[in-house]
Amino acid sequence: MRVISSGIAVVHEGEHIVPAEGASARFGPPPASDVGSGSNIHYHFPVHVVVVGGLDERVRTEIQEDLLDQLYRALG
Repeated sequence: MRVISSGIAVVHEGEHIVPAEGASARFGPPPASDVGSGSNIHYHFPVHVVVVGGLDERVRTEIQEDLLDQLYRALG
């Protein structure tokens, strides 16, 4: 199946997901601590935050920074 437009997806256990050729997502090797375990696959996806609206530049920057801080904390 081919994805026609970008969006949020629900991925089910047992499904195999790979980035399309030329996509900004990339597949990478596991950290050295996971090598040989066969249990971890790591995907790296760039995150772009775009805040639109009639907001002051300072407020937009604060929103972007807060959002990224929360994302980094959530992903550990």
